[in-house]
Amino acid sequence: MAALFGACAILSGAAAYYFGVWPAPLLLSLWQTTAPAETATTTPAGTAPPARRFRSRFATVLARTCRSILSGIGTVQAYNTVNVQSRIDGEIMQIAFEEGQDVKQGDVLAIIDPRPCRRSWSSRSPFRKKDQALLDGAILDMKRYDTLILKDFATRQQVDQQHALVDQYRPRWSMTSAD
Repeated sequence: MAALFGACAILSGAAAYYFGVWPAPLLLSLWQTTAPAETATTTPAGTAPPARRFRSRFATVLARTCRSILSGIGTVQAYNTVNVQSRIDGEIMQIAFEEGQDVKQGDVLAIIDPRPCRRSWSSRSPFRKKDQALLDGAILDMKRYDTLILKDFATRQQVDQQHALVDQYRPRWSMTSAD
């Protein structure tokens, strides 16, 4: 019976130490509690074996939180990702958002250095004047064709071609020339 109690006490103490409930000195005192103080090796014939004496020590029970720490090797991957691409090339001057921040359509995400685009745009100034003159002429011709089709003096194909020419000459995007 004492051996069973001792084995249970040792296993309980080892488990408590493993899970961080008891410190090592208390576990040693538990071991000393279960170890018999003296054992009889031989008994004279006809006499009862001497009673076993156990040393006992008492300790105060402490209530503490048990912290669990798990460590492992792994990778973390974002649930959603978004690739952002610029329509023009240039050096990024400023990032206007923080990682993980929610953004909406139309929010400024980054500011790109506008000087290379402005230089390119201003160097095309003579071509812009020529393109504007071509656009103005095509619009005048389109208005003439629109009135001629009403009187059946022009074909529908000529009118459609003139509208396509006006669309071709219209600028797709514009930029201010201020530096």
